[in-house]
Amino acid sequence: ECGNLALHTLAKKGIYIGGGIANYLQPYLQESTFLDTFCQKGPMTSFLKSIPVKLILDERSSLFGCAFYYRYGNH
Repeated sequence: ECGNLALHTLAKKGIYIGGGIANYLQPYLQESTFLDTFCQKGPMTSFLKSIPVKLILDERSSLFGCAFYYRYGNH
């Protein structure tokens, strides 16, 4: 599904996976099976191979988003 999302959004700059589950996914994402499956989209394979997949491992990352919204958001 991650590969499909990358195609739907044309995520040229990368896919970033975060949240509480990111730490648990780290060993799986380091296996070649994930990247092989991520890129297997027929004629779009070369495009998907060019997209970096990154993990956000800082458990406070959601708080940074909230703080940014509070500071600069609509209120």
